[in-house]
Amino acid sequence: MNCYYHPDRESVAVCSVCKKPLCKECAHEKNGKIYCSDCLGEAKTKQVRSTFSFPAVALITVIIVAALIVSLIALRRANIFPIIPQSNSLQTQDIEKDFSGETSLAVELNLSAMKKVTINGTDAKLYSLWSSTNQEIKAKYANGKLTIDYPNNKRFTFLNNPNETLALSITNKIPVNIVLKLGAGNTEIDGGSIPFENLTLESGAGSIDVKEGTVKNLNISLGAGNIDISQIKAAQNIKINNGVGNTSLDISKIESNCLITINNGVGNTSLTVSKSKGVKVYVRTIKFEGNGFIKEDDYYVNDAFNENGAEIVVNVSSVGNVTINEQ
Repeated sequence: MNCYYHPDRESVAVCSVCKKPLCKECAHEKNGKIYCSDCLGEAKTKQVRSTFSFPAVALITVIIVAALIVSLIALRRANIFPIIPQSNSLQTQDIEKDFSGETSLAVELNLSAMKKVTINGTDAKLYSLWSSTNQEIKAKYANGKLTIDYPNNKRFTFLNNPNETLALSITNKIPVNIVLKLGAGNTEIDGGSIPFENLTLESGAGSIDVKEGTVKNLNISLGAGNIDISQIKAAQNIKINNGVGNTSLDISKIESNCLITINNGVGNTSLTVSKSKGVKVYVRTIKFEGNGFIKEDDYYVNDAFNENGAEIVVNVSSVGNVTINEQ
């Protein structure tokens, strides 16, 4: 019997997969088995695919969680999460400014850890700030911009004084831009009728809840915790980055076309969309469940997509389950 690839040579072995006769040059040994060149390539491909399986994902999860623990230890050593509080006394502040014909408002909040930060709308003032904290809140307004700082240099956080809070009411008469940077704690945004141009929320750990309102650009970044967004009426761009935790996004009431990008490191992602909106979803995850969605090429679409096209485009990546429901 001659070699399949070299008819002028005698065979010395047979491929263990396709049974082709092989000469000495064409016989490849791997893990105690003989392969031809074609079957050897397929075997290597299968091995590469199998390496990124559930054990690999589990390893990635362990690495991320370990990195989070190391970060928390570093924060404690830096006295952001100290062991011994210096004071449990709180002082309250009331700061406000009347509306006087401004055409826009920018707000920047730089806050260390506290229990809760809430933001809502008002038609009575340009802004109204109330706080209950261990140290004085520093607030400055100039040229249409309100800056609020709370560095909290003392050795304690909300972990040993659980009542530190800040509540901000801002006008709903003019376009508003907000940037909130919070060390750790819970953030609640009740948009109502506030016409947000840009809403940026950054937090190291805690929870972020955004409900109602209109916003052109919504950017959320959370190190560890849960994100919940619901009843948004209009948005052009929504970007969410969550390191460890669950993300829930209900855009079933949205009236505008929207581009949504979600990167959920370790945790589950849940989306609720309207049946009347054409939705196109690109997803990278361990498990995907799309109720009412069908797969086309490398994306999923709902029935309304065939009639209206892609009115809402979603890109989601998550080490966890991704679920999309229609309402």
